[in-house]
Amino acid sequence: MNPISSDRQRLESKITFLQKQLDSLEHYLPETYQFLMEQMDTQQVLLKRLEVQDHFAVIDSSEGAMSPCGALQGI
Repeated sequence: MNPISSDRQRLESKITFLQKQLDSLEHYLPETYQFLMEQMDTQQVLLKRLEVQDHFAVIDSSEGAMSPCGALQGI
């Protein structure tokens, strides 16, 4: 498993956990809710960062397979 997939799975697990915690709040607890929302936001930002890095890596690797005129090599 590549490191990006492993990191992505960990972040998705954290987000799932936080969502369950938010869903399980039986009554409105402002400080707890705020803390969970801040953690959720942090984890979602990290996940989005990984998704962007992964996509950029695909773009960069496909550009490496392009000839100077923009056509894919080997086709």
